[in-house]
Amino acid sequence: MSFPRCALLWARLPAGRGAGSRAATRSALRALAGPFPGAPGRVPCLAASSSASGGSKAPNTSLFVPLTVKPQGPSADGDVGAELTRPLDKNEVKKILDKFYKRQEIQKLSADYGLDARLFHQAFISFRNYIMQSHSLDVDVHIVLNDICFSAAHVDDLFPFFLRHAKQIFPVLECKDDLRKISDLRIPPNWYPEARAIQRKIIFHSGPTNSGKTYHAIQRYLSAKSGVYCGPLKLLAHEIFDKSNAAGVPCDLVTGEERQTVEPEGKQASHVSCTVEMCSVTTPYEVAVIDEIQMIRDSARGWAWTRALLGLCAEEVHLCGESAAIDLVTELLYTTGEEVEPSINEKGEKELEPITTSQALQIAGRAGRFSSHFKEGEVTTMHREDLALLKEILNRPVPPIQAAGLHPTAEQIEMFAYHLPETTLSNLIDIFVDFAQVDGQYFVCNMDDFKFSAELIQHIPLSLRVRYVFCTAPINKKQPFVCSSLLQFARQYSRNEPLTFAWLRRYIKWPLLPPKNIKDLMDLEAVHDVFDLYLWLSYRFMDMFPDSSLVRNLQKELDVVIQDGVHNITKLIKISESRKLLKLESLSSGSQSALSGALKSPARRTRATKGAGGKAAAEAPSPSAGELPLASRLVQQGLLTADMLKQLQKEWLTQRPEQAREKAGTRRKKKDPTSE
Repeated sequence: MSFPRCALLWARLPAGRGAGSRAATRSALRALAGPFPGAPGRVPCLAASSSASGGSKAPNTSLFVPLTVKPQGPSADGDVGAELTRPLDKNEVKKILDKFYKRQEIQKLSADYGLDARLFHQAFISFRNYIMQSHSLDVDVHIVLNDICFSAAHVDDLFPFFLRHAKQIFPVLECKDDLRKISDLRIPPNWYPEARAIQRKIIFHSGPTNSGKTYHAIQRYLSAKSGVYCGPLKLLAHEIFDKSNAAGVPCDLVTGEERQTVEPEGKQASHVSCTVEMCSVTTPYEVAVIDEIQMIRDSARGWAWTRALLGLCAEEVHLCGESAAIDLVTELLYTTGEEVEPSINEKGEKELEPITTSQALQIAGRAGRFSSHFKEGEVTTMHREDLALLKEILNRPVPPIQAAGLHPTAEQIEMFAYHLPETTLSNLIDIFVDFAQVDGQYFVCNMDDFKFSAELIQHIPLSLRVRYVFCTAPINKKQPFVCSSLLQFARQYSRNEPLTFAWLRRYIKWPLLPPKNIKDLMDLEAVHDVFDLYLWLSYRFMDMFPDSSLVRNLQKELDVVIQDGVHNITKLIKISESRKLLKLESLSSGSQSALSGALKSPARRTRATKGAGGKAAAEAPSPSAGELPLASRLVQQGLLTADMLKQLQKEWLTQRPEQAREKAGTRRKKKDPTSE
């Protein structure tokens, strides 16, 4: 027998039983409805308390986005509560609800269940609207409100129904303990059982940028039966890929946008070079190399180095990077029972080298490169006033790295979504990070880019796992065309329409013309990034992005278009700047003298003018506005030096030997009277 039908039968009992009849009816309804958490009853309700939070930090309730609970419309069975008691007076009900809201006891009890002042207010507004706007209420709510109107119950008896409603609009209140367990990130080594099953040998190669520290690790990698190289950049992964195959060691390449196998029929080689995010933590290797290990502290990508450090299944793990990471790496591996074998410098000696600040050296180090024509290099700044700061940075010691980055996995987010099915992915991430428990050696990486993509495609119907993958795709959110392409790709996917080569050509309006200016060049770079995005997704969703090889060929064609455009634009800029700066196309003897004058500092010219007197100053030729003032201003602003101007003049004359010889011949003719 259904609940409403039973209620109607009770409502048809002989009339005239008064309050006793209502009490009996209410008891019967409660028995039929089954146990209700915190059933109406003043004293038991106010004495209740929520489950303990286990001493965890209080959650940031501003992240809890309320869901909408629509008021109930007319019921097919009619208003059963009104038939059992009487129709409710909405004005009386409003007074009861206002009294309920103002009760200090209710506010304190709500706080015990996780409803702080903000959540309590939002929940009450929703609860009141639900009560006041519903055509018919649940029978139990109707009866309690009716009893309060007749002073047969206390206003506090509404609390169980209010709490039930609050948990409907804030489902996180119902499952806080489960969410804390899911987001417990305090023991990351346990996430990698395959790595924990072997005793790994850890070797740290430290030294300054470009000191050769990676060389020794790579030599061991090449001599091993199997190996994996994990680098921070696609460029470095390609470099090791080429070097390994050139040395006769078959090696595959794996990056986010590219896969290359060298063995016949696509068989995997024993060695692989990859970007660190793409390394496998389940494949066994003899040797693994993790380059630039200090990146473990990076606020956005540090999680990838943490994952590689803790999860690679290799007998030997070689770490290359700054000595600032040694202490943290040693502490992290202490929890796994593995020891770091204090590191090797560029001479192969086990000692530590003092290093300079990491990021400055990462840039400055590219100026000189071992095994190249430029073993030593120089580094400077865009603006002269920044040189002092650069010197200070290069001489500043790097503080030890304090913590390693972590990132929630797709499985963890899926478990969160199971408990909060109506919550958006972006909001799930916020709640996860807020609930996450980490110890002092770890931190949760910044997920702003992930959230940006999640919000961008939120309205598109996708499964959570697919949505998660789309949100991890690397895009530049400052490029509107790339962002809109991610949105369009997701929309096509949701329609189950494959993104073919023909579709992509139409979408980007291929063929594209060479760039004529910087804006055109930036637009082509955005198209190049869209190709990268397609290729990245093609390795995750092969059926929906089926034409990766054709797109890669198209990307190579675009590379040529871009390079031709860069060459042409650079040439135009050089010509334009040369004309504006030196006016060399109409350079004459007089203008050369003016240029020589421009090489003198304004202070020297001023002193010379004052020393010569007014007459001399009046007789001095004044340079044209397009020559001397511009060169002088550039020198004053530090954008050019006198030496640079001399060099420009020298290069120009060198590039025009015919013009120089012709002028020299003309001068000789004028001096030699026999030439006429």
